[in-house]
Amino acid sequence: MLKKKIELLAPAGSMESLIAAIEGGCDAVYLGLSSYSARAFAPNFSLDNIAEVIAYCHIRSVRVYVTMNTLIYESELKGVQKAVDVLYHADVDGILVQDLGLYHYIHEVYPDLDLHCSTQMHVHNVAGVRFMKEQGASRIVVARESSLETIQKMCQEDIEIEVFVYGAICIAYSGQCLMSSVMKNRSANRGACAQNCRLKYKEDGSFSKEGEYALSPKDLNALELVPDLIEMGVASLKIEGRMKKAEYVYTVTKAFREAIDAHYNHQSYHLSRTKEKELLELFNRGFSRGHLAHSSTFERMSHVRANHQGIPLGKVKAIHGHFIEIILQEDLNQGDGIRILSYPEDIGFVVNKMENKKHLLTNKAKKGEVVQVYCPEGWPKINDEVRLTSNSYLLKEVSSLIEKHERRVSLSIHLVAKVNQFLCMQVKDGTHKFQLVAKMKCQKALKQPLSQERLKEAFGQLTNSAYRLDNFSCELEKIFLPMKEINELRRRMIQKLDEIRSTFHKRIGKQNYQFKLDNPHYQGERLLVRGAVSSVKARYLQKKDYTAVVDEYLLEPSDHENQVLNELGDFYGQNKHCLAGMPLNISNSYAMAYFLSLKGVDALILSSELNPLQIRDMIQNFENRYGFTAFTYQFVFGKRDLMIIKHGFEEKNIKQLSDLQDNIYDLSYTNEQVIIHEPKNFHASNQYAQGSYLIMNEKLDNANKILEDAYEELYERI
Repeated sequence: MLKKKIELLAPAGSMESLIAAIEGGCDAVYLGLSSYSARAFAPNFSLDNIAEVIAYCHIRSVRVYVTMNTLIYESELKGVQKAVDVLYHADVDGILVQDLGLYHYIHEVYPDLDLHCSTQMHVHNVAGVRFMKEQGASRIVVARESSLETIQKMCQEDIEIEVFVYGAICIAYSGQCLMSSVMKNRSANRGACAQNCRLKYKEDGSFSKEGEYALSPKDLNALELVPDLIEMGVASLKIEGRMKKAEYVYTVTKAFREAIDAHYNHQSYHLSRTKEKELLELFNRGFSRGHLAHSSTFERMSHVRANHQGIPLGKVKAIHGHFIEIILQEDLNQGDGIRILSYPEDIGFVVNKMENKKHLLTNKAKKGEVVQVYCPEGWPKINDEVRLTSNSYLLKEVSSLIEKHERRVSLSIHLVAKVNQFLCMQVKDGTHKFQLVAKMKCQKALKQPLSQERLKEAFGQLTNSAYRLDNFSCELEKIFLPMKEINELRRRMIQKLDEIRSTFHKRIGKQNYQFKLDNPHYQGERLLVRGAVSSVKARYLQKKDYTAVVDEYLLEPSDHENQVLNELGDFYGQNKHCLAGMPLNISNSYAMAYFLSLKGVDALILSSELNPLQIRDMIQNFENRYGFTAFTYQFVFGKRDLMIIKHGFEEKNIKQLSDLQDNIYDLSYTNEQVIIHEPKNFHASNQYAQGSYLIMNEKLDNANKILEDAYEELYERI
């Protein structure tokens, strides 16, 4: 079991947030590039400045993990390979990956670069952890559906386990959610999720009395579980929030830093009421401990509203034209954001004009006071609840704390200053030590010699650096040395420190990609059909012929023969004549090669998110690189599983959801999951794959015709 000190991992969607994370006390940050990141709409970072960003963090003893946690299409391979090379030579500490093709390429070409399995890779059981450990992964970011009990078992496997502990969570298993891709043409597997789970849905034809946002979960807050996670051997606690403000990142990071430090100091930690309120003000949809602690549906879900809820400010007591009267439950300042919970829509705005009870303009009011606030839009009603959603004073206060840059590297300096000798400086930063010598010899002082206090002051001028002088000593004779020489020595010291601190790794360099692959000579039917039986020549899959997409309790090796394998835990065992299934998201030629390199895999079902040209290109490039044609199936017909939700989203079982565009989603149930199905049958032509895959889980009047057409399309072409 790995038991080194736990890492606090903070989000950095921008340089401002990165600095906030460091000042808040993180041990590492995770960030994305402008492409290949699961938060495509965050500001992110460019390849042009990423080396400077990594050096900035390393100098301050902070590790940097870059997220490349999307599916990679064939046309992007050259670009992503260039990006990985830049990151490798910039000394990145690790890369978070979803795409197994990208994983395979990096592992072959940069074998000493740490690879972290993103939660998008859908590693959710111990068997999956064991398999990816065998595949050379350095760390697993476990599914957010994982319980403490499952995580504890994962921590026994001598591989780093990273756990989400705070922030927004997905309602469905990550890497398996197609809702946004199918319904909004914005793929969650490509970093462009439209957050369909935050939209309104009817349940069996009407809105639930619990609320209109059937699929919207509360935010995760596992601050109280920090001691448990440390003791079970978790390697890293991860805060979500690359789309959040710097002030949010700082405050949340600071709270977890305090909780972690308290545990290691054998102290209990309880969040103060003030800090709890700050967290609520900065962003919350309500909090739960999620699946970590087996929270109930009621505890996990936020059915009433899907956005930031803030904290209660009061109620609308009277309305005077455009002014609403409130008896304040909290202080209110000009520039604060408020939301009136009204019907049919909430009313949100920034407070620009406010009057006290004497009808005099004021820019601040205390808790308990009666104020009239100018409401620029909407039609609020008496007794509407008012929430404080942005505290301008808090934002300014936190911003000022960040700008102090109080997190600095402690230095010890010892000087040897003797007449007719070069000034010698010995520097220690707690990890490194080195010696520098001035370019000019010390002269005998004719008048006022340099004092220890003056030298300490000169070498302590480190405001614009990452350092702080904490210990200073010297062996000092009565010498004179020009101040510009002392300043130059200080500048060289800072430069030397930056150089030696910015590089964490000694690397062997890029290796040639020389991967060899044998043709498995797959002999299966060209038509693969799930859920129906017909006279048309095909292989008809029954339930025993394919594995579950979710199996949280899979622990030991499991053997498979002639089955479709749908999650990574299935490969921790002996397989024979199997197919890699559609949920594995095979999206490029390197991913094809990776799965065909696994023992017992003969053919592949490609990702259903690919278009015909993408399929053509990956098949052609595979042939050119490996020398044979891989047998691939393309999904051409049926209703896909859009969401797989652990323990559901309602206390009661419902049959259907419907959205505001009148799309109707059928639901099915397993022992622990609710599955939301595609509203209409998908239909596509197959121009390039050797086989076609159809899902026919419902009775169709024209089922034979659909199968005959699919058969003819294949056998007329091939």
